[in-house]
Amino acid sequence: MLARAYAGSSKSDIGSKIHYLEKQISVLETKSGTLLTHISMMIAVTGIMLSMAAETVWYELVLGVELFFYLLLALLCVRGQLHFRTNHLVQELSKSQEPEFHRTPLHIYQDVVIGEYYFREKLFHFTVLALYFLTFALIPTVIYGLFSDEAHDFLAKMRS
Repeated sequence: MLARAYAGSSKSDIGSKIHYLEKQISVLETKSGTLLTHISMMIAVTGIMLSMAAETVWYELVLGVELFFYLLLALLCVRGQLHFRTNHLVQELSKSQEPEFHRTPLHIYQDVVIGEYYFREKLFHFTVLALYFLTFALIPTVIYGLFSDEAHDFLAKMRS
């Protein structure tokens, strides 16, 4: 892992690398928030389409499945926004000089930061990819819902 490459690094060098990775985690938190905004709008559209679905069970089922997956992606985005700031912990670890298995606490913390960054990056890329597919799957569903006879009947009932 990257921490092994930094094993001979000084504390200030490791601290700057940890600071850089924490900034990158913050960027991923912001990107997850942006995705969550898009997902929230898609949940709203799916909910509106689900409420307009008249009597077609299959159409309601497809919308329900899409809504379920949007909610799942929203949960993944919330996990990606989990606040990761431990400046106090970094200061305390850098004061400690007792090696554990020839590794300082700062090196151990560096592994934690690298692992969290790697996990969030993979989670973000998976969420983006799944969101593309789910949004493209929603397009024909919305088109069907807007132009189906049931939608016209529902809108006619709403107007009268």
